[in-house]
Amino acid sequence: MYKFISYGLGAIGLEILKALLLKKEFELVGAVDLKDEYLNRNIGDLIEKKNFGIKIKKNVNDFGSCDVVIHSTQSRMNDTFPQFIGLLENGYNVISTCEELFFPYHFHKNESIELDRIAKQNNVRLLGVGINPGFILDTLPTFLSTLSLKPTTIIAERVLDAGKRRKNLQLKVGAGLTEEEFQDLKRKNKIGHIGLLESLFYIFDALKLNIKEFKEELEPLIAEEIIETEYVKIEKGLVRGQYQKVTGISTDGFKIEIRLIMAVGERKSYDRIKIEGHPGLEFEIKRGVHGDLGTAAVVANYVPILLDSDPGLHIASDLKLPRFFF
Repeated sequence: MYKFISYGLGAIGLEILKALLLKKEFELVGAVDLKDEYLNRNIGDLIEKKNFGIKIKKNVNDFGSCDVVIHSTQSRMNDTFPQFIGLLENGYNVISTCEELFFPYHFHKNESIELDRIAKQNNVRLLGVGINPGFILDTLPTFLSTLSLKPTTIIAERVLDAGKRRKNLQLKVGAGLTEEEFQDLKRKNKIGHIGLLESLFYIFDALKLNIKEFKEELEPLIAEEIIETEYVKIEKGLVRGQYQKVTGISTDGFKIEIRLIMAVGERKSYDRIKIEGHPGLEFEIKRGVHGDLGTAAVVANYVPILLDSDPGLHIASDLKLPRFFF
């Protein structure tokens, strides 16, 4: 039996919590969130399960020991680093959906070294995973490269109709903004999906290639007609979502390109991996993987794999091949 604490009870955190409760080997022993309105509420109120006697607290130490803390608060290492330090120093194993933790060694090398040191010192483990980054645009194309004798290019593409997803995601991709508002947020680094560069560097690292150069592009997608969802009405000429791309080239010419379209009104959702080389191949998941549910599944299924590993800060390629876990 794996005893766990849920740390962060937003949309993703609650999806992961519900996914773990479906597994017979998991037992919830605590729930943490920093929002004042959640303090001392019964966690069952948030997941439509009234039979839980667990009150939400702001401090993980209010619940004592567990096998793993499922952490889902923020996307940036600058925000989550102090939280990770506190959890590791108090002897908790941690799996987090923090996007920058998926592959932190390029942009946050010093923090990564420190987290690894503290984890080993306290005999615990830390891992960042999810669906994107964490699987679709990084772990999966790396795994599929196994089928090529001499790959030269990897192109990973994820397209989703944000109009069929939750309100927060529609707003996150800029739906309803003017183009000027989008560009202003872009200049302030307040819009755009976090994690694509982490996916890029993860693949290069997993393939043992030295990256020579990389670049990132982010542009708004503009509505050509009125589009209306349950949550937003987008007039013609306003932003309906975003197009994002990162590209990298290794010192010996190997190219990786990762594309992400998240926009209201996309006619087709899919996840596609293309590997050029000898032989080439193309792999597509029709209708795409649902982001929230996919993240919950990935995190839940990584728990036994992480707990079976050595202490320290891990990236997904360090660990055993992920799989479904009952």
